[in-house]
Amino acid sequence: MRIVVSTLGTHGDVIPIARLAAALAVRGHDVTAHAWPLYASLLAAPGVTFVPSAAVVTAADLDETAGRAVLAPTPGAQVRCFVDRFYLDQLDAYHRTAREALAGAQLAVINVIDHVAQATADALGVPWIGWHSRPLTSDARQAAEDVLFGGIDAEVSARITSVVGASTAIRVFRQASRVLDLVAASPQLVGASSSAPRAHITGHWLEAAGAEAEADIAAFVAADPRPTIFVTFGTIPDAGGRAQIVREACARAGVRAVVQGAAIADADTLVIARRLPYGAVLGAFAGVLHHGGAGTTHEACRAGTPSLCVPHFGDQYYWARILPERELGPAFVPHVQLSAALLAPRLRALVMEPRYRARARDVAAELAREAGLARAVELVEACQNVLA
Repeated sequence: MRIVVSTLGTHGDVIPIARLAAALAVRGHDVTAHAWPLYASLLAAPGVTFVPSAAVVTAADLDETAGRAVLAPTPGAQVRCFVDRFYLDQLDAYHRTAREALAGAQLAVINVIDHVAQATADALGVPWIGWHSRPLTSDARQAAEDVLFGGIDAEVSARITSVVGASTAIRVFRQASRVLDLVAASPQLVGASSSAPRAHITGHWLEAAGAEAEADIAAFVAADPRPTIFVTFGTIPDAGGRAQIVREACARAGVRAVVQGAAIADADTLVIARRLPYGAVLGAFAGVLHHGGAGTTHEACRAGTPSLCVPHFGDQYYWARILPERELGPAFVPHVQLSAALLAPRLRALVMEPRYRARARDVAAELAREAGLARAVELVEACQNVLA
């Protein structure tokens, strides 16, 4: 079967799609991946043909736009930052290569936020499956979101319709497929069933964990008996003094930190600039402080390590709520309220409260048995039989 996968966004939006593309190619499918050029290396895999989007977005563009979104005063204003830069400004160019990639495809798997590819597939008559990092919202929540984002939805729908050439109604960042929606999340965190009839919660799509720790991290953790936490905020820039707040909060809480990204190195802080194999390193820490990305959340849970979130936008707030609800960590701190005074007692609870560690280990045992990516491949191939 000729299958196209299409995605845009941050690394967290691309990596799960890349894993699915590689798994489908292993099964013998003819797979084409369409994404911004900067993600060519992430999507490189045997049997996967990469078609770079004509819309060119750089890492600097992502940082600048995310920085503006972090400082935006409302969720609507945050969404507007991303819509203007990544949809409206480059709509024609993105549509052109999406159309080239999708022409002749039998099926597509498209990121929930990749609305131009969704509309292009519809115009070409290519059935598409949606990829989601979290479950679709309930009817009541959908109604509230439709009110909140109604103006943006209408504008994006009209602009995409004018370019694609077919009438399109888009619900920005939350569009469902008419065929199937794959929710790449663990039922241990989100429950086993979805409120949407065509959505399937598959289990996580993480890679095999691996066993080798990073030598510099292992040495740093072993050098002091005090608890050491891991800190990462993904690709979200520090737009409000976050690094200094985290440093002060760690000192107040009596914890040391390995920080991935912007930070000031000192005797109690090891700064790591490189990407890390989370599956091999997170189990060494007493806790993880992070932004609430779906991938990081699942990696911490699979490692049996409690989490504390500082969400900034989007579905990060969803995961930030899930973790304390499941007793996997303390209550989150929204980034607009972040202070050392608020963060420090939560960091102490993160590393000292035994129920968080016990619950995390229970969940880790269940996640180790999940085969979410294999389940996703089965569902995609079942669609082939239904649509044939």
